[in-house]
Parts: sequence; structure tokens; C-alpha cells
Amino acid sequence: GRPVIIPKKYYKYRTGNRYLIPDVTCVEVDWNIHSITSAIKKITVDVDTANQYAKRCYDIANALFDYTHDIWRLKQWIYNIL
Repeated sequence: GRPVIIPKKYYKYRTGNRYLIPDVTCVEVDWNIHSITSAIKKITVDVDTANQYAKRCYDIANALFDYTHDIWRLKQWIYNIL
């Protein structure tokens, strides 16, 4: 339940694309110390803001992930490599 800080457009063509939602589950930044510092301040400006970001990330993860299916896929993968 924590947002990640990522370079702008980093996730666009990657598998995490559906999970990285700008200003919801991630904060996009220009990859420099000023932008990264500003993003950290934005997320942690106070306890309530940090908790709101954490709750949104947690809620999105629970809505997007099918844990039962993921466990089944992992078992299949392990079975195939043994």
C-alpha cells in the first residue's frame, strides 16, 4: 500500500503499466534530485496524506490482483521447472 516514484513514461510499455496509475499508485517525476525530492514531500507532507496514498494503493491492488489465480500460476510455473 505505498505509491512508488518512477521516471516519467518509464512504465508505458512494461508489464507494470496497468498497476502504475499516476498520482494514485505512483508519482511520475523527471529523473533528477529536485523532482524526486518534491515527489517525496508531496506524498509525505503529513500523516493524513501519506495514509491516503497508502489506502488508495492498497485498494487498487486488491481490485486489480487475483491472488487465487496468481497462486495457481506460480504453482504451475514451479511444477514446470521441476
